[in-house]
Amino acid sequence: MRLLIIGALLFASQLLYGKGIVTLSPKDYGLLSAKNGEERYIALKRCHEDAVKKNVGVSYAGIDTIEISIPNRANSIPLPRYTDFSGVTLIVTNHYKYFWLYSCRSKTVGIDVTKREIDKGYFKNIDALKKGEKLLIIKDENPWILVRLGYKNSTPKFRKDVMLIRNGKAKNKTICPYNNYYSNPSVNYADVGDEEIVIKNLNFIRSKESSEKTNLLEIRNTAHIRINNITITTPQNDLNYSDAAFVIEDCADLTMNDITINGTYSDYGKDGYGIRLLNVYDTKINRLTAKCKWGVFGNYYVNKAQLENCSINRFDVHSYGRDFTFKRCRFTDFYNQFASVYGTITFNDCYFENQIPFLQESTFNAFTPFDLLFSNCTFKLDKKHNYIVTLYGVPEIVNERAELSSKCLPNITLANCEVYIPEDVQRWYLIESRGVKYKGTFDYVKRIKMKGVKVIGNTEAEFAVSDEPLKTTKQVKMKTNLKYASE
Repeated sequence: MRLLIIGALLFASQLLYGKGIVTLSPKDYGLLSAKNGEERYIALKRCHEDAVKKNVGVSYAGIDTIEISIPNRANSIPLPRYTDFSGVTLIVTNHYKYFWLYSCRSKTVGIDVTKREIDKGYFKNIDALKKGEKLLIIKDENPWILVRLGYKNSTPKFRKDVMLIRNGKAKNKTICPYNNYYSNPSVNYADVGDEEIVIKNLNFIRSKESSEKTNLLEIRNTAHIRINNITITTPQNDLNYSDAAFVIEDCADLTMNDITINGTYSDYGKDGYGIRLLNVYDTKINRLTAKCKWGVFGNYYVNKAQLENCSINRFDVHSYGRDFTFKRCRFTDFYNQFASVYGTITFNDCYFENQIPFLQESTFNAFTPFDLLFSNCTFKLDKKHNYIVTLYGVPEIVNERAELSSKCLPNITLANCEVYIPEDVQRWYLIESRGVKYKGTFDYVKRIKMKGVKVIGNTEAEFAVSDEPLKTTKQVKMKTNLKYASE
């Protein structure tokens, strides 16, 4: 009898969280009888609120198209752990306020954790963290960046980290240590469990009639997030910018598959992002296609991210990150931007056209040590982009933060790459400085290696490692073996 009871409980668990998950439908909450867009929004919200309360999922199966309007005093629709939009086309009109349509947040609680415990990653002596799966959210209360050079009304930037903890032991390290004189961490935690949060199969359209932005999704303070098969379409509207269609903040273990972003609320020279990763650990993005006037990403504090089979105009970490891998990605018409990053940045089998493959964002004045590797990549250079890496101008001023007080250059490797040089390009560089005002020497860099690099097109174009001398603290081992071939 006891075995039968246990078996029944196991079956119920599989029904709830496995392939046979229990779901509610908006059709049962007045969606089909709703008379206008506001009533349809209310029906969706009621369904989702009930699903969260009952700890079940939501399915939009059997619904083709939903047109909603954001009512006055609206709040975001909560997401349960499982939402299958079932391919529905959701059209949103918003005249109310800047708004995230769907939201998923976990509660956080402040906790006393020492700097030593953070760096060691061992928390079995802390009752709240010693059992189960927790997310530790860390903020250094001492500024990481005091001033962003060249920006009016610049405010200090404070670094953040997340750590995923299982039974009192961290699964990851922070981007940079905290157990030093210069850091002052404050810590919160969330009880996240090990169940996945699933959001999938949606065609989201922001209507042309909207006078306010409706962002699709915000997820904060949680882990094990799976976002699959989402398309976002945004009308071209020069009056709107500062977009943030997806916001993932203070999270760990994020996977996004088959995401299409057709435009954002942005313009040339006016920011607006399709995806914002803000303090996220362990991100995997597969088959992202995005077209927008400004960069598709606008990120801070990213620890370990991998993009595969993506076609985008920009990946960036404005400030503070570690370890990035790009595989079989196509980058066109903009630049990839990084500042105060550590570890290794790797591009494998990637394609660059009308693009700056790597831009060191100098306005943060944070030239940190890391390794940069391009393997089996293709670079289509032109008169405007006749280099692989730009330092974007190196300021003379010394950063006040101790970890950032020295200026470093990365070790750079190009292996088995192809560089296409058009006839109107007379010279090209591995590194374009954009002007070095810094009077000291560059630390960290020990080697620059170009192996199996084939130059195609204008084989008469002159090559130099950099467009001006770069003084280094240590002697750099240089290997620049180039092979030349006409197209």
